[in-house]
Amino acid sequence: MREFDGWVPERVTEYEHDGDGRLVRSVEYVESPWDEHQRGLMIALGEWEAARCPECGGDRAECQDPAADINNPYGTWVYEGTLVECHRGSAARRVMPESPERRSLIPLVTKRRRGTPSSILKR
Repeated sequence: MREFDGWVPERVTEYEHDGDGRLVRSVEYVESPWDEHQRGLMIALGEWEAARCPECGGDRAECQDPAADINNPYGTWVYEGTLVECHRGSAARRVMPESPERRSLIPLVTKRRRGTPSSILKR
């Protein structure tokens, strides 16, 4: 990994002149602070982030699949939500006098195949 403290990118300028010696154009190339591996990692990160759902952060191909739509009679799975308590968060809320809610509840979503009873999954 390249050290950035005091690092100055290399700059190369190419000049193009016409037949009379007048400057027609100039192009400046600036060395990237990232090497090929780092650029590859950043491209992969960008692709991964683009595939995330803006609502839940999950994989768009899975969470937005019509097969998961609860109203789709031909769907193959469903998501079920419930609230679970974060006991550490609840303890912190109990000592805060201005907190109107004493319990810290967070949503928990599970995925199950259609036709699988919820009671089997809650062991």
